[in-house]
Amino acid sequence: YIQHYSQARSSIESCIQSQPVLARELQDCTRGHQSRLSLKDLLIKPVQRIPRYLLFVKDIMKHTPHTHTDYTLLQQALRELTNFANHVNESERMSDRIQQHRELLSTAEGLASCLTNSSTLIRCDGVTEIKGSAHRKDRILMLFSDTVVCASARRRSSGFKRGSLMNINSTQNSSDMLRYRVKWSSSLSSLSVTQSPAPVLERRRYNTLEK
Repeated sequence: YIQHYSQARSSIESCIQSQPVLARELQDCTRGHQSRLSLKDLLIKPVQRIPRYLLFVKDIMKHTPHTHTDYTLLQQALRELTNFANHVNESERMSDRIQQHRELLSTAEGLASCLTNSSTLIRCDGVTEIKGSAHRKDRILMLFSDTVVCASARRRSSGFKRGSLMNINSTQNSSDMLRYRVKWSSSLSSLSVTQSPAPVLERRRYNTLEK
């Protein structure tokens, strides 16, 4: 469920945007629901239960003497729930990355030819590329498990924010597709990272890429 949650949420948002009849039907269902919960609210319910179970077990342990026969079992339950919660969080992050990877392939011109079958998206940030002393361009930098790709934005877009993990809105219209164009790519094995002197860092600040 967790692995497909992000894709399901994105699909619902896309359908609501493109199908007014469905949007109205879902609104009617929300108004008729006893707690006024939307479909998206209901989808997140199973995910939200996991941390609640953790808090519930911790609360029971606070009121259970250490000498009680159930205390050891509660400790074991807490460990199992903690491990499960960590697994769910990691699965959710992986699912989000897979979804973002798919979105990038459909919005970045020339990206597919830069990647291999084993390439996995790690993160994506907005940066400033500097060539020489004055030439600066806003770029999007995509870090994969084996490759780094630099692309330019074909138009102004809210798809990424400087200094933060890319959050791609999958409900975009078809006219917003191919928003990026690959400028260059390099395998991680041939890439070297150097730290600029402090005065340069103060002038150019952070998230700056120099080529």
